[in-house]
Amino acid sequence: MNQKITPSIYRFAPRFTVMQILTVSGLVCMIVFGLVDALFATDGGHEHRIRHYEKSSPQSPELARDQFHKDMRQIQKMLAQSDMGAPQLEAIHETTYSMESSLKTLSTTWGTKPLFSDVVASLELLHKASEDHHEQETRAHFAALLEKSTELFAPTH
Repeated sequence: MNQKITPSIYRFAPRFTVMQILTVSGLVCMIVFGLVDALFATDGGHEHRIRHYEKSSPQSPELARDQFHKDMRQIQKMLAQSDMGAPQLEAIHETTYSMESSLKTLSTTWGTKPLFSDVVASLELLHKASEDHHEQETRAHFAALLEKSTELFAPTH
């Protein structure tokens, strides 16, 4: 009658090793921190954009227009290459920050023009495609931006 009495709570408890407990705990922490990070990325993840690409805005609408055209020519030269890799797409992505600054300056005088919001939207699509390194989307969005911006900046008679 030397029977060991164990409390009923321990009788059916699963037996885990310390390593299993640490592994599961680590995974739970990774999931929780991932969810918290996703919750605070309120603007679709672009809150964490690369800040070192941000450019200062040109001082006048004329300078902004000239800078925008210069940036468009620069991207056009990059897209003239038949095969582009990540470095070229990243350079296009960086250039879109300068273009956004130019449009910000132009918005004070050109913001009421009908095509202005289309140009802004096209630039944002180009920005996202180049940021994600999608070559074909980058090419397509640049073509749309070129068409809309050419119409926007066309001289009026």
